[in-house]
Amino acid sequence: MVLPNGFYVDPFPTLVTFRCDGVDDNELGGFNFQNVLNGLHFERLDPLVQVEFSAIHGVGGRVTCYQVSVVDVVALNGQGEPAGAV
Repeated sequence: MVLPNGFYVDPFPTLVTFRCDGVDDNELGGFNFQNVLNGLHFERLDPLVQVEFSAIHGVGGRVTCYQVSVVDVVALNGQGEPAGAV
């Protein structure tokens, strides 16, 4: 959703936790106080999977592993906290 001031707000913010098992290689850099990703790209490199972290600001890079799993999915409220949190 785009607000009248031109800023984009995700109407359904969600925190997704991934797990990479059997890490074969990784290259991550640029960590700082605000790590903002533009997206994640998953590519099958049989028998491996490469996860690329496309950075906007802060950390970026890639992880190559044998398996990627979704461990948890949590809906967030407008303040970035778990929905229903007090």
